[in-house]
This record gives sequence, structure tokens and C-alpha cells, in this order.
Amino acid sequence: MNSKKEITIGSIVTISKGRKHSIVDKPSEQSRRLLAIDDLRNDNQFRFTNDKKGTEARPDDVLIAWDGANAGTIGYGKSGFIGSTIARLRFKERDHYFAPYLGAFLRSKFDYLRQTATGATIPHINRKALEGISLPEIDYDDQKRIAHLLGKVEGLITRRKQHLQLLADLLKSVFQEMFGPHTSDFANWPMVEIKDLAAKQKGSIRTGPFGSNLLHGEFSSEGDVAVLGIDNAVQNCFAWGERRFISFDKYRELECYRIYSGDVIITIMGTIGRSAVIPEDIPLAINTKHLAAITLNREIANPIFLSYSIHSSPFILNQFKSKNRGAIMSGLNLGIIKETKLKRPPINLQNQFAAIVEKVESIKSQFRQNLADLEALYGALTQKAFKGELNLSQVTLPKEKTGFIDSEQQAEENMQQEKSFKPIMQGDHGVYLMLTDTYKINSGSVGAPFQRQNSDPETVEMLKMVAMNDDNSNVRQAAIQALGQMSIADPETMEMLKMVAMNDDNSNVRQAAIQALGQTGIADAETVHLLKMTAMNDENGNVRQAAIQTLGQTGVTDPETVEMLKIVAMNDGNNKVRQAAIQALKVNKDLLIQRLKVWVENLGDKPLLAQEFMNAARQRLIELYKDDGAEFGAEEYDELKTWIFKALDDGRLIQTFDDANNILQIKVLHD
Repeated sequence: MNSKKEITIGSIVTISKGRKHSIVDKPSEQSRRLLAIDDLRNDNQFRFTNDKKGTEARPDDVLIAWDGANAGTIGYGKSGFIGSTIARLRFKERDHYFAPYLGAFLRSKFDYLRQTATGATIPHINRKALEGISLPEIDYDDQKRIAHLLGKVEGLITRRKQHLQLLADLLKSVFQEMFGPHTSDFANWPMVEIKDLAAKQKGSIRTGPFGSNLLHGEFSSEGDVAVLGIDNAVQNCFAWGERRFISFDKYRELECYRIYSGDVIITIMGTIGRSAVIPEDIPLAINTKHLAAITLNREIANPIFLSYSIHSSPFILNQFKSKNRGAIMSGLNLGIIKETKLKRPPINLQNQFAAIVEKVESIKSQFRQNLADLEALYGALTQKAFKGELNLSQVTLPKEKTGFIDSEQQAEENMQQEKSFKPIMQGDHGVYLMLTDTYKINSGSVGAPFQRQNSDPETVEMLKMVAMNDDNSNVRQAAIQALGQMSIADPETMEMLKMVAMNDDNSNVRQAAIQALGQTGIADAETVHLLKMTAMNDENGNVRQAAIQTLGQTGVTDPETVEMLKIVAMNDGNNKVRQAAIQALKVNKDLLIQRLKVWVENLGDKPLLAQEFMNAARQRLIELYKDDGAEFGAEEYDELKTWIFKALDDGRLIQTFDDANNILQIKVLHD
């Protein structure tokens, strides 16, 4: 990137505030769009005015929410009059600055803009603070590259959030389809109270210790017994939030508040009505007074079914709402929870729903991790980009027709393309588990954030740039895995993968690069040499193992490689590496025999001449590895002889006498 010098926002833009406008219900051809704060984020709602005068925004202006709770929100690429709570930033020299670049830069300064805002109750952007912000003066083309790259990542982030929302909506529709009032057996299910579902034991419905029984000062960041609170259930699924502990001695005083796996916890103060199921691997723990806990009678109630009902059933939510009507501070108590009514479907139906929830939650968990990785990637790219430290050599200049980057619009287009849902029927209830054909998750893969993206040149360039530049090794690894999944094998990508495989300081990243090289299916002499050197010399056993496995997959059978594999199989200090070398040797032998089988099948009535086959196999080696010196050794000839003798024994081949040449021949026995 060509970084020149620092400039200030005030030196490159003029700032103009909007004004209040009247809104028309039925716009005419003369009406103008009216831009409000919501319009800075998306185009979900259009408003129009017939006013003739106003502060007009063009697509190449940057807009900022100036007043109110959303002060500091940035938008661009919009046309119309701006409202009174928005300001327009218009470039003094339009040909020198790219609106999406400045917009992305100002988004990265959101915290600063809020910290410097004026107003005790209603924040207002501080003009002087905004105008004084410094940014690097970057070439116009590089501004476009940065905006384009960040827009790509923003699109992936928005897309992931939409996937999470789709999955949440899916579970709601499944719940209604299985347990809603329209269900055929709904009228036959008994109406019960939550207390009827609890285990028949003392304290099966309980809250945490009150008052001086457990003081905040008794918590520690480490200890013997965990203490669960609102943060563990606020997402409607169990998650570890702030870690709180008490000593085992204190626990003995509070043992009646113990939490068990499979318990349902409910938030009863602050954010009320959130619910989660305690996981199987929960350590010794109690709950605070902010949670209610229910130990269920598992013969009639599934914890996942009850938990989901509590936080998502309209029937239960309406009961909570009515009990809190008129209260100064919203809250639940054990009495309200115990008396909350719900229909109790058969346990087998509850279990079916729980199985669906577990599948969807497993996907959502991966999506949430993917989202966190993408947001970390965006933050890292943003920091480097606006310091002038980003290597943009792999980023193609976007086409002029792209104009500005609208990540929301792009994500919506992507979602429309991906709405091909594959139904999986669950029982007789027509329940659908939505799976997209175009975006499947590989559990346990760090590369999932990028998985199954289209291998268009711009995406490939972004991934290569991330693989070389990102400070986070997990992100570099993810980008390389994505390239491998796309089987990108152009010379530039191959060279980048080799460089990473040799030089990256993180073993997981080197391993990913080795595996990606294998996925290209290319085994030229340079790649084979790199794999052999890595197999012999890399300090990390997993990387050596990956190099050997890749050699095995490529079917390299030259004597030098075979000898190297034998040395590793006998001498490497890592058991898994030795096993990989032994397996690779077996694979190489199998490949040779497979080539022989194909050769034999195509012989017809011709005799099998061992030397002719070996010459053809050697020629294939030369073609693959661009090495005129490629040869088969004695071991390969032994393998060939062993197979031929076995084929003669079992009748696949026969010996005949060639009278003309006075020699024995081996031919294929035809049916």
C-alpha cells in the first residue's frame, strides 16, 4: 500500500446538518426519499417527502447519525434529503476520496465518536472531535481495494447473522407445528402447571441464596464450586459468562442450591424469562438468587422441551407478561413459575423436538464461533488497513460498476441464492430441518467461516491476502483451509501455499498449507521436493505427518521418495509420523498395482510384457513430476512379479506358447 501522510477529516470534507421534513403517505414522481437513521443501516423502509428544499445526499457522500442513541452510526451510497438527526460529509475533492473507504474508517472510530460526544442525556457528535480525526492519505485505487475487501468481510458477517436468525426462526416454526393449537392431538393433551413436571423431591423448584447467605464479596475468579447467574442463560442456551466461584466450605452451607445436569434454569430478575438447560459436563455448581432452577421428572418432561417452551411459547410468555403488569420492576418468582400453565404432549414427541433442537443448536454454536472469527478478522484487517500496513498486492481493483459497497444488499442477494432447503421429515408431524445445499458446515473445522464460498477471483484474492497478512493464526489457517476446499491451483496460489508451508511460524498454519497443496491434485517436482523436505525436517510432528500423507495421496513412487518414507518409518520419533510413512508406502504400492490392473484390462489379446508396462508407468512419472530421471526400483519390480504370479494362480492370467518366437507369453484370460 502506498501510504503518504496523515490528514484530518476536517481537511477533506465539509459537514452539513439535515433538517426536519414532512413525510407523505402517498409519494408522487416529484417526491424525494427522506433518509432517517435506520436508512444508514439498510433499505428496509422507505420514507418520502414533497419538500422542495433540504440537505441532499448523493451516493458518494458519507452520512453520520449526529444526535440521539444511535449517534456515530455511519452510512453511504444513499440518495435523498437527510433528516434533522443526520449530517452529511461531502468531499471537497471528489476524485481523491472514495466514500466507502471513509465510511469504513469512521465505523472503526465509533467508540471514539461516542466517548467525545456532548450532551448529558442525549449524545451529540462533537464536530471538533470529528474534524480532528487523523487518517492516512492513501491512493484512491487502494482506498477502493480496502473498501472492497472490508465490504466482502462485512457481507460474510451479515450473512452469518442472517443464518443464525434463520435457524432461530426455524425452531419457532418447528415448535408451533409440533405443539401449536392447530396440532391434531392438541386438545387431548393435559393442561398442567410447571410444578406438575418437577421431580417428586424436596427443592426440585428452587431459587438461589438470598441476602447475607451469599454476598458478592465471597465470589472469586477461581475456586472449587461454580456460581451460575443470568449471564449463563441470557442467550436462551447455556453459556459460560463471567466465571464466579465459592470455596467448598461455603458450598457446604449452600448445598441445597446445587445445580444438576439436565436442570432447567430461568432468569427471574433483570432480563426475565430467559431459559437454558444445564449441560451434562457441568462441574459442581450452585445458582444465584437471579435464577430459578427446576429438576424435572424425566418420565413426563424433557428439559429441552420445557426450556424452549418457557422462552418461546406465546402462551407462557403472555402469562409472564400478565403477572408482571403494573409492577414497578419486572421480575418472576417461584410462585409465578410453579403456577405457569402449559400443554403436556407425550414424552416421545417432546424427545423428538429435543433431538431437532440439539441438531440446530450444534449448527448455531458453530455459526456463532464462525461469526466471532469473522468479526476478529474484520477488526484485524481494519487496524492494518487504516495504518497503511495492509499488503494489497493480492487484491484486484474492483470494477467501476460496483460503485459503492452495500454489505446488507449483497448479503440479501446471497441469501436469496441460498434458499434451497432440503427437507428432512421427522416422524409423522411434517417437521422440517432446514439445510442449505450451498452452505454446509464441517464440524471441527477452523475453516468453516469461509467454507463453500464461490471461488470467484475476488474471494480467492481476499483469502490469499488474509493467509499472508492476518495476525491471528486461526484466521490464517481458516483462509488456507478455504483455499484448499476450493482446490485453487493457479501458479500464484501454489507459490503462496508453498511459502506459507515453509515459513509460517505457526505449525497449524503450516499443516493447513501442506494439506491445501495436496487438495490441488498437483504433484510437480518442486511441490514433491517441498513435501519431502517438510516430512524430514519440520519441527512439528503434525506438519511432518501432513506432508507424508499428502505424498501418499499424490501417488509419488520414485525410488528417492520411497527411500525417504522408509527412513521416516524406521527413525522418526513420532509414532503418528511413522504410521503415516508406512501407510504412504502401502498407498504407493497399491497405486502401482492399480495402474497395472488398468493396463491389463486394456490389453485385449496382446501379451503382457512386464518391461513394456514399467516403461509406460515410468513415462507417467516423468509427465507428473517433470523429471526425466524418474525410475522404478527393484521393490517395484518385485511388487509387479508378485501380482503377476498371484494372477496366474487364480486364473486371471494364463501362460501360452508363442510358436513364431519360440517363447512363453502371459495373456489375459477372457470369459
